[in-house]
Amino acid sequence: MIKVLIKNNNKYITHIQIKGHADYGEYGKDLVCAGVSAIATGICNTLAKKGFLEKKMCAISFENGNIKIDVYQRG
Repeated sequence: MIKVLIKNNNKYITHIQIKGHADYGEYGKDLVCAGVSAIATGICNTLAKKGFLEKKMCAISFENGNIKIDVYQRG
């Protein structure tokens, strides 16, 4: 099962954690996991493109297929 944890402060997202496996299909061919991975990658790319990483406004970590995003301040 894929688990997504989202924390917020007031109406702003401060933390996103995505972990697990959908077990919908064979490992490496699971379309549900592929979809979640595409969305997570899009989030990370957008934060990078908008300068959040460069300005140290957030941190992104990947470990064992899990993704953690911590946003320190809003832009």
